[in-house]
Amino acid sequence: MKMRQYMGLAALLASTWLAFFADKTPSSDDKLVVPTRSDTARAPAPLLVDAANRDRGLNRASKPANQDSAGPEAVLALAERAPAPPPDARQSLAMAFGARSWTPPPPPPEPVVPQAPPLPFSFLGKQWQAGAWQVYLALGEEMRLAQVNTVIDGRYRVDSIAPPQIVFTYLPLNERQTLEIGAP
Repeated sequence: MKMRQYMGLAALLASTWLAFFADKTPSSDDKLVVPTRSDTARAPAPLLVDAANRDRGLNRASKPANQDSAGPEAVLALAERAPAPPPDARQSLAMAFGARSWTPPPPPPEPVVPQAPPLPFSFLGKQWQAGAWQVYLALGEEMRLAQVNTVIDGRYRVDSIAPPQIVFTYLPLNERQTLEIGAP
């Protein structure tokens, strides 16, 4: 056997000897007097509780030597419990200790980028005049004449006219849009 095993065996034998042969009578300062409750008319006798057992939570109590053994057993009162938490506290506890999911949360939605509305114009015709194109557009029931750098309704500017298309800029968003006008 190794030295560690010999030392463990010696410690086991020593603790066994102490458990069986050591003096088990408590000293006078280890006793604590605990009053008891009695339903009879006579005054209850106090219980003597071993301080070592009290610290370990054991319910071992002994009656004093001068009391007869026919008396009622003493029952110690239970400690009061704290009141139950209000429902909102229970809910927060459930959230704190509830089931959790390890799946990652979905990505946040992409921000909506504002876009220009579709062109409100429809093509009516075009004309080459004085070295530049002029385009006739219908806006609802009205007809508009579009030339380069013309602003229509304060929202659309004509940037270029090069058949087969005309290029507009939607001014609130500075976004370019095209309209097909056919071949020259």
